Amino acid sequence: MTITITSGKYHAEVNPSKSGRVEKFAFQGEVGLIDIFRPKPDKNPEQDGIPLFGSFAMIPFCNRLKPATILTSQGNIGVPRNWSEQSCAIHGLGLNKEWEVIASNQDSCRILQTLKADEENCMGLGMQEIYVSEERGLLSRLGYCNNQFSWIRAGIGFHPWFNLNKGDAQLKFRAKGAFATDANCFPTDKIDFIEQNIDLNTYQDNGIDRCFWGWSGKAVLRLEALNVSVFIESNANHLHVYINKSLNAICVEPVSHVTNAMHDQRWAELAGMNTVNSGEMIWLQMNVRVVPL
Repeated sequence: MTITITSGKYHAEVNPSKSGRVEKFAFQGEVGLIDIFRPKPDKNPEQDGIPLFGSFAMIPFCNRLKPATILTSQGNIGVPRNWSEQSCAIHGLGLNKEWEVIASNQDSCRILQTLKADEENCMGLGMQEIYVSEERGLLSRLGYCNNQFSWIRAGIGFHPWFNLNKGDAQLKFRAKGAFATDANCFPTDKIDFIEQNIDLNTYQDNGIDRCFWGWSGKAVLRLEALNVSVFIESNANHLHVYINKSLNAICVEPVSHVTNAMHDQRWAELAGMNTVNSGEMIWLQMNVRVVPL
């Protein structure tokens, strides 16, 4: 069952039974509702169970994980290799599993999931709080609580698919640097920027799949075909950008750590994961606000 939440010009639909994902986020324009997130396509809405539309939570790790294990006080615990293309884990444990609805009203909902690596290994709790308001647009809060181990290495992030609507887009933000990657998008080196104002666009940067470190926490995305600017804010220190015009989308992903930080300690101080002790909770939030051009 999908939960619909609305406020003023904003409309969102959350699906607790499938990833707890925001399946629709739309803005009321002059000609009707405009899909800000890529709407669910009629064909091939997922790849290996990964949604290619809407927005979903990545918990308790973001992006690729190889080897497919999570470090805990009880040793390394294996998780499913759910990305067949590279035989690795990707985008956390909250995907394609049901989240429990804790609260729901006209403009917000709160959902919860016990994260499991398998039937025996519980990995903690995930919580999402999703709001819409006329002033702020969409506000998503994602929390992870360690209630299973003396400590666990964990991180969280958001994966929104912004709708190109068969047009182009321009993305502007500030960051201190980025990571060079290999052919499978695993980081190989750190790049320091002299010029920290980043300007990406879909006609020159199609195919980019890169994490930027030292993000200011603010970004502006101009969606030309929708005739809107989208203002994205987060308390995340890093931003992962993925542009895929064949999927008609640009992903602007606030994340707490770089790809495979679980096992690659070269970036531990710069963009590593949290060591979350027993009873502790970490939070990340993302605010998405729309302004007509």
